[in-house]
Amino acid sequence: MLRRLAPAAIRRLSRRMMADRNFHAQAERYVRRYQATIGEAAEREGEGFAAQTMLGSDQGRAFLLLDTAIADAATG
Repeated sequence: MLRRLAPAAIRRLSRRMMADRNFHAQAERYVRRYQATIGEAAEREGEGFAAQTMLGSDQGRAFLLLDTAIADAATG
């Protein structure tokens, strides 16, 4: 779904990850850490409202874009 909403941003990030290994490594670390934080919040709360709020934040949107771009770079 995110690829349909922001295809140009995903392509730019994906290309940058393929060209810049340091950026790619930093993005992967950010995604792993934020994913763990979301998981912990969902476990604590049970309903997932905290996780939804986190994904709706600027950091959450960056997480979604980077996660999608990492997957795109891996296939492309």
